[in-house]
Amino acid sequence: MRGDDEERQLPDPRVLGWLLAAHNILQALPTAQRLGEFLSRALWDIPGVSRGGLCLSDPLMEPCSRPCPALDRGYAGQSATGCPGAAMTRLSLETSHGHYGQIVLEIEDQALFGPYEPFLANFAGSLALLLETRRQRIQLEEAFERLSEEERRYRRLFTEMTTGHAVHEIILDETGLPCDYRFLEVNPAFERITGLKAEVVVGSMVSDILPGLEIPWAENYERAALTGEPVHFEDYNQDLDHYYDVVAYRPQQGQLAVILTDITERRQAEERLHEASKELRAQNKELQKAQGEAARLLAEQRALFQRLQETLLDVPSQLPGVRFAHLYQSATKEAQIGGDFYDVFETKGGRIALLIGDVSGRGIEAAGVATLVKDAVQAFTLRLRRPHLVLRETNRFLVDKDIPGFVTVFLGFLDPGSGTLVYSSAGHPPPLLDTKGRMLVLQSFSPPLGVFGDARYRDSEASMSDGSLLLLYTDGITETRRDGELFGEQRLAESLRRIRHREVESLPGLLLEEALLFTGGGLEDDVALLAVRYLGNGSASTEAV
Repeated sequence: MRGDDEERQLPDPRVLGWLLAAHNILQALPTAQRLGEFLSRALWDIPGVSRGGLCLSDPLMEPCSRPCPALDRGYAGQSATGCPGAAMTRLSLETSHGHYGQIVLEIEDQALFGPYEPFLANFAGSLALLLETRRQRIQLEEAFERLSEEERRYRRLFTEMTTGHAVHEIILDETGLPCDYRFLEVNPAFERITGLKAEVVVGSMVSDILPGLEIPWAENYERAALTGEPVHFEDYNQDLDHYYDVVAYRPQQGQLAVILTDITERRQAEERLHEASKELRAQNKELQKAQGEAARLLAEQRALFQRLQETLLDVPSQLPGVRFAHLYQSATKEAQIGGDFYDVFETKGGRIALLIGDVSGRGIEAAGVATLVKDAVQAFTLRLRRPHLVLRETNRFLVDKDIPGFVTVFLGFLDPGSGTLVYSSAGHPPPLLDTKGRMLVLQSFSPPLGVFGDARYRDSEASMSDGSLLLLYTDGITETRRDGELFGEQRLAESLRRIRHREVESLPGLLLEEALLFTGGGLEDDVALLAVRYLGNGSASTEAV
């Protein structure tokens, strides 16, 4: 507590000096960071004030917005502990434009403080105005800094952009229409793209630099200059001998800016592409003609193949003592001619010849070899009565012809009177014979035809009784597989045993269905099947199916 004499004193000149210095500090310092500390000391010197501080609410005044440490609790609205019974006084710092904070005082003696209160109220008003001015100055400085940054960014963009950029002054004629344009500024990319240097063009008229400016350029420039709307176009510039993509716009009144992109290479590529397209269309026409011709030839070839395949698979409609059925299935959806073949014919001595074979390879070459074999067997059968002799002569014939690949063949002669089957095999899969409930495999081991000129073949015999069933087949059915596992001869024999009592007409199709069911629906090679039912001595002739 101060004494009674001090209570009756007028405002101390030192205090007035401190308060005046606060104005000067706020005006002089770049920031108000010392104002709070200084004002706290000044307020402490006011009679009747135990402590005081400045608390600012404006974030722009952040350096001085921290309250005086001695006043933290008082500012928070709690009871002051510095002096028991002291009162809190707050002087608002506000103007008509906003609130900037408050001066907080802890009054321990109102009588001593009273003479200073009006002065402090005026001081608070003045300080608020100074803070407002300070705030406006900070805002202006920040706005100027933002503007400067935008200018720097624009200059950097203008300098570093890869497209050419030129700014012109619009020159008007006496009617107020654009008649020319003066270069004001160009960026480095403009110099690179056009070959026009800044020191040459800046300050010059476009008509002087580009006297041959094409009409579309002038019209588009004028439209952008008059309407203020951006104009985009592509055109060739004769003076610069390049194609450009151009955007013309009016950045501000009285100016025209132009953005250029050199598209010469693109245009040249488009022209090359156009020429290539013309050439391609011409080639396509020729190709379509060639495709039409190829389609015609292919159709003729398919018809020829079909006739050839039919020749390979042609059998007589009926023969005495037997009933038979046959089937050929290509491994591909679109049937191709192959080397599988079979034949049934009556020999000179009245026996029935049963022939099946498989030429290695595919296509017309394999079919041609199959035709040779079929014709040769029929020819040699006219003078030779034993199957092994027919195969021997056919083999020599094929070796002399130097055929490509090889041929597997089974040939049997069936006596319709006795049921005796004499047969010989040249490397062909063994036929299956079901007779009196027994399933026999007609094995015979001899080399294929067309490989060794001195190959030897031998005959074997089997007996067929009434109702006996003989199955001849090519390896396309036994070698079809599922997950690497073959359908095989054993499964084929089991399938035949299950259906042996069915009509012979249905047997080839049923056996093929069994194989396809095993594989899941696909074949890896062509399949030929020939099923023969022996009807016994004296039976009537029957038709083949």
